[in-house]
Amino acid sequence: MIGWKVVFDHLLRPNYRAGISRPPLVYISFGMTKCGSTLAFQFTRRLFEANGILQERLSDDLIGPEPVENYIDEFSKNRTNMLVREAEAAGGPIVIKTHAPQSDPVRDLFRQDLAIGQAVYRDPREMALSMLDHGKKTRALGRPNFAQFVVLRDTIETIIEQIGLLSDWLRTPNVMPYYYDDFAWGDKQVLRPITR
Repeated sequence: MIGWKVVFDHLLRPNYRAGISRPPLVYISFGMTKCGSTLAFQFTRRLFEANGILQERLSDDLIGPEPVENYIDEFSKNRTNMLVREAEAAGGPIVIKTHAPQSDPVRDLFRQDLAIGQAVYRDPREMALSMLDHGKKTRALGRPNFAQFVVLRDTIETIIEQIGLLSDWLRTPNVMPYYYDDFAWGDKQVLRPITR
């Protein structure tokens, strides 16, 4: 039997180019649902700050009142243009977090070497268990987030959708794949490409 990680590694090879023509303005941290995306985003953001690249909060017009700083939920042409303008004004690169699907405007950022990024994935079985656990906790608190996930069957459609989103991100030039454990428990060497 072939393990799920072997399948991901084989089917979702990154289209990563060594060297880009200019320093990027944006570092996009995409994460599948319940894959440590906030951990990966915060780690990357802090790594930039530790290397002297301040990470300013983007405008409410761009990110809204999100509790996670610099989270973008969609990449329309207008919002992508706003992102570029704000990253330029900040002196870039700015690290952003997203669960959003790809769009032509964000693909253009990568083609023009204005963006690089990472895509965080996890064993789908672990995703499912995490979704169920989160659902149980939010139902107990009377909150809607993940409350719909009661039994394992409830997670399947979302996981399939998330694998599709991951596939799209990993077909984008200069998006590096990272497994959840790389950030949660990983060796520092695994994350070295972020510092380049």
